[in-house]
Amino acid sequence: VPDTDRIKGYLQEKKPGTAAVIGGGFIGIEMAENLHAAGVQVSIIEMQDQVMAPLDKEMANLLHENMEMNQVELILGDGVKEFHNEADHVRISLASGKDIQADMVILSIGVRPNSELARDAGLELNPRRGIVVDEYLRTSNKDIYAVGDVIGVDNYITREKTMIPLAGPANKQARILADNLSGDHKKYNGSMGTAVAKVFDLNAASTGLNEKQLKTMGKIKGKDYDTVLINQKSHAGYYPGATTLTLKMIFDKEGGILGGQIVGQDGVDKRIDTLASTIGLGGTIYDLEELELSYAPPFSSAKDPVNMLGFTAENVLRKMVSFIEWDELDELINNAGNNQVSGNTQKDPGSGNTQKNPEFTVLDVTEEMERMVFSIPGSYNIPVGQLRSRMGELDKNKLIITYCAIGVRSYNAARILMQNGFDKVMVLSGGTAFYKSMHYSDRKMTGGPSSGAGEKTC
Repeated sequence: VPDTDRIKGYLQEKKPGTAAVIGGGFIGIEMAENLHAAGVQVSIIEMQDQVMAPLDKEMANLLHENMEMNQVELILGDGVKEFHNEADHVRISLASGKDIQADMVILSIGVRPNSELARDAGLELNPRRGIVVDEYLRTSNKDIYAVGDVIGVDNYITREKTMIPLAGPANKQARILADNLSGDHKKYNGSMGTAVAKVFDLNAASTGLNEKQLKTMGKIKGKDYDTVLINQKSHAGYYPGATTLTLKMIFDKEGGILGGQIVGQDGVDKRIDTLASTIGLGGTIYDLEELELSYAPPFSSAKDPVNMLGFTAENVLRKMVSFIEWDELDELINNAGNNQVSGNTQKDPGSGNTQKNPEFTVLDVTEEMERMVFSIPGSYNIPVGQLRSRMGELDKNKLIITYCAIGVRSYNAARILMQNGFDKVMVLSGGTAFYKSMHYSDRKMTGGPSSGAGEKTC
């Protein structure tokens, strides 16, 4: 709070026109948003290739798109080398050799445990200088306890030691500590890192593990775990004000939920809390399907987005659908070669298809009017309502990748094809609404980038 007062006072007194925020974590982004709201032109400089480390890259891309739509300069994959105080501004030299000028600089580059007192007292510290405690929050000296961001905790899912600096876990630890100091024997069972933040026009939340962590642990997608990514409305679509939620869930082959991430404008917090509660109670994707959640059109849909995560995950485990991610599709198209892809073009924006790629077909199942607004280059168009009568145009020996705006029609199309002898069928995860956001900076994409608010629906 004192830092906030100082920053606000500086804004009122000095009236800076530009600011650089170093670090794209929760606090850095919230700082950038508030500076932007105060009329300051903001640059965010982040050493990693994305903001919000708890999110996977594709979910963070939704935030990148929205921040740039708000005229925030986003510098990713570049760190600060030096600061130079000059006459009326600070010149920031980056590792890439680029220079940024700003009237004020905010450092938000993470936290380190303030554990010097514990170190001087001879208490055991972990490699990250966090204080080592047991399940009762006792340090290596059984007469000394520690709680909060300064301690190492068990990851609730992996049961491995980690550091999770969040206010919620810290407050719960303090309550347990008070009870134990009074003679009780309560245990702290670990943290799963449930968090939410407001990021300009969007809200972003996560709980549990992300794919980056799983890959670091040596886990392989498709073998050790699967993911689903869906777009759902925050409440009934026919009720005014519904906006799109993008939900990602990671789960193991037995249906155990490993983690989840959600980005959207409304209802993000209650969905991530539902996922976190289900994980904490040992629930699975099958429990998500059965959750009885409150419903009225202003608040949700009869099948809540969390229920839909469960339904979609079960379809994956039952082999009723296989998804291909946006980057996997791009890699497939690029590997096929420009000559092959360029041969898979259309005579007109509708169904006037010419040649198809000899290895696979990207099948657009949207209507002609939608295709005039946006289509994936080289795709072949058969609206889902015509698919049964036009299946003869498709080769059963090829991989067929279906897509629509958000994924509902493309799933239906995939099921139609699979039930009619097509063995190699995949669905583009998240549809074109998500695909466009992943290419928001690509000027070659037709139709322009989406806002992340989900203008199109299936």
